[in-house]
Amino acid sequence: MKTTPWKVENKKLNLGNRSISMLSGEVHYWRLDPHQWRPVLERVRELGIRLVASYICWDFHETSPGEFDFTGRTDPRRNLVGFIELLTEMGFDIVLRPGPYIYAEWKNNGVPDRVAHLHRLDPLFLTESSKYMQAVVEVIQPYFHTRGGKVVLLQADNEIDLWQALFTEKIGIGKARGSFTDFIHQEYSTADDYNLIHHTHFADLDQIRPVCMDVPDRPELFSQYLVYLRFKHWYTDAVAKWAVETYRQLGVDIPIYLNGYDGLGVQNWVHFGKIGDFYGLDTYPTNELTRWPDEFRFLLEKGRYSRAISKLPYLAEFESGIWHGWHYDTLALTPNHYRFTSLSALLAGFAGWNWYMLVNRDNWYMAPINEWGRTRPELFEVFKQIVEIYERVAPPTLEHLSRLFVSADPTQRAVVKTNEKFMKALFSTGIDFEFFDLEVGECSQPLVFYSGREWLGAESQKKLLQYVNSGGHLVFFGVVPTLDDTFQPTHFFKKPEPSGLLPKINTFEVTIAGHNFKAEMPWMEWFSQVEGSPITVIRVPPEGITAEELLLQHSLEVGQSYVIGYSINQGAGKITYIGADPSPELIGGVLKSAGIEPPVHASNPEWASALYRRDGKYYLFIVNPTDHNGTAVFELTADFGANTAWKIENLVSKTSEIVTSLDDKLSLSTNLSRKDALVLQITRLDQ
Repeated sequence: MKTTPWKVENKKLNLGNRSISMLSGEVHYWRLDPHQWRPVLERVRELGIRLVASYICWDFHETSPGEFDFTGRTDPRRNLVGFIELLTEMGFDIVLRPGPYIYAEWKNNGVPDRVAHLHRLDPLFLTESSKYMQAVVEVIQPYFHTRGGKVVLLQADNEIDLWQALFTEKIGIGKARGSFTDFIHQEYSTADDYNLIHHTHFADLDQIRPVCMDVPDRPELFSQYLVYLRFKHWYTDAVAKWAVETYRQLGVDIPIYLNGYDGLGVQNWVHFGKIGDFYGLDTYPTNELTRWPDEFRFLLEKGRYSRAISKLPYLAEFESGIWHGWHYDTLALTPNHYRFTSLSALLAGFAGWNWYMLVNRDNWYMAPINEWGRTRPELFEVFKQIVEIYERVAPPTLEHLSRLFVSADPTQRAVVKTNEKFMKALFSTGIDFEFFDLEVGECSQPLVFYSGREWLGAESQKKLLQYVNSGGHLVFFGVVPTLDDTFQPTHFFKKPEPSGLLPKINTFEVTIAGHNFKAEMPWMEWFSQVEGSPITVIRVPPEGITAEELLLQHSLEVGQSYVIGYSINQGAGKITYIGADPSPELIGGVLKSAGIEPPVHASNPEWASALYRRDGKYYLFIVNPTDHNGTAVFELTADFGANTAWKIENLVSKTSEIVTSLDDKLSLSTNLSRKDALVLQITRLDQ
């Protein structure tokens, strides 16, 4: 069996005896004056970047149908060969992104007029695309790493999307048959099969059209909306497979990766990671992550989920400047924004990224280097600082320290707001965590929180049950999956029937496994009888009463007790059900009752933190996403040894101090401005 001289593993791209630092910048040679290529690249090198990425534009390089210029004979900007040779001379490794589609704010998103009206699976589009792909591979192949060159990565296509609004009829979601019809015939034998599951009345499969959105006041349509989600994944998977397989057949023997949006509503990250050698998402935050609700939380979740499912958690496009139009939403991108988002990405677990664009060009603003190789000093210096921190920290080599796992399912995460109550409550605790992906992941940790809804694919439910039977502790908050993702009943777990449901009431004292803590709950189920060990609450005197006129009424129910859940043994493990919406206090109490202590705990839960380790050194990432300056104390609970001196280096400010640990714990206090972040390297003084 032929072996490849490269591997994507352990969050790295390994080429024989060296690893590629997956921190790169995008430079579009074909949108710059070739006389400026060298000055621009000298500034890129000055930043510390050693990996350069670029699209190759089909529409620009095709001078007439089937005729291509990659050497600059018709226009010096078309000299792809010259650009690759210059990069090689200057010592850069190279990422090429030849499409067929590139988007890039170019006409037709990068494809010629003659194919722009064809959707991505149209046979004619595939035929014409393969001709272009063959032509470009013939040009770039001699520069592949496998042939002694510097091209180390190739991206197949770009942000593969079915563009349902543009190709409504051609893909079969309007009046006509199309790809959706093909998908339905593949998924269902007869119309009766479809009707039985979705409570519809179609006479044959060809009549079926999708429900293309989640209609909030029409829950009976939701199962059909999930069919449409699966179709989008089916379509984009098919395009991705075709692109990767075609490039392989044409002789591409270097790693091929796929990219996509930063949500799962169009592309399935898990599938793309299997089709290519790895997957990278594209994200363009607004300035300091303040324009959209929960934007900071979403960035952290993207990193944590990518870390859970990918061999190389990667941002294929990470905002560096912005295109015309989107700048109205992002607003001006400041130096602080870039440091804040970059260190947040590292906290979340991304092992690398491609800054898009590192150099300005048409339809692009606010990058650190302009079209003439001149810097924007206030931006350039921050980018240089980020590169220095990245190289010092070496993210792919870090071991993430976490004792809390949360279930995740690709289809559920594709549905907007499917588990928002739990995820918001968990975020409000300030506790770092890992995702346990139910499609590709495994989990040996002692406790997992279920973060989904009442429906979950049968295979995912089986994996959860297997986790419990193998000795894990699975915790449900008011929601148990009793339906599969076609809304058919399953029997892996059962939802207990409460005796009643109480509205929001003042504070309770909760008792779980002998551990007591206070919590408020928006609503609460109660049970007259439960299996296993009961979870109880007792009404306690209300706090914060500002007038005594209603003191008697407020005290009437004090001491009232309810059973709101239980823990039962299952196989070698345990299932806990709590009949209440999750709250930060409830989540924290469950962890304490299970004896689980986070590796890092902040006195201010509004701040985010994560602890990593390598070779006896620790790296603490801290982010203040709030709009006010502050101070927080961080207690680190890894084995630091009693009365041991540690050197704490702030890699942002380049200052240091000595702190002594007590009782195997280390306590650190730090100030941090609004919307800012830092990294602390923690080294034993005698090391």
